[in-house]
Amino acid sequence: MKKIILILTVFLLLIGCQKKMTSKQVVENYFNYINEKNEEGFNNLFAVPLKPEDTETLFKGIKEIKIREIHVVEKDEHLMEKEEKEDEITYYVDFDLIYNENNEGITYNDGGDTRNFYLKKVKGEWKIISIGLL
Repeated sequence: MKKIILILTVFLLLIGCQKKMTSKQVVENYFNYINEKNEEGFNNLFAVPLKPEDTETLFKGIKEIKIREIHVVEKDEHLMEKEEKEDEITYYVDFDLIYNENNEGITYNDGGDTRNFYLKKVKGEWKIISIGLL
């Protein structure tokens, strides 16, 4: 009986000690999981997971993707100041992209690109809610 209690206590402690990702780690892992073709990890980054066929197309089409620059967007300089919210954050990401030769469904050229990643805390964890053009 003592062994069972000890095992359960250790198990619960391990589960409770798992670190949650920072917002920046979520964005960085977006790129890492594409390179690793880690579908489960990738879909866990989103507030609403992508459709399996969309994830599959993305993974098949991209050979390598890596961040050149990443920083928090403090405000939208072109429009109006962004309202500060503790549970939302936006990252500007500049990245390099190399497509597979036989990519299906992707018609872009290799090279650099930029996107804004919009994140929000969902049940205490940072999740990607949208990825958009600048």
